[in-house]
Amino acid sequence: MIYRIAIALTFLLLISGCSEPGHDGRLTRIEETIPESPEEALSCLDSINYESLTDADKQYYRSPDVIIIS
Repeated sequence: MIYRIAIALTFLLLISGCSEPGHDGRLTRIEETIPESPEEALSCLDSINYESLTDADKQYYRSPDVIIIS
């Protein structure tokens, strides 16, 4: 019985550890705003606290697709 519980717990830990969290929704919305209103997108991007982002979102934040040159 303990063996089955240990296997089930191990399986649950592996599943939860392997799941990839999604990108911050704010970054996705900003990216969609770029073609219509680059100034607004840049303003929104500047309002996000960089340190509050996950490591993956920090890479997304610095992605050339998101950078707006005005």
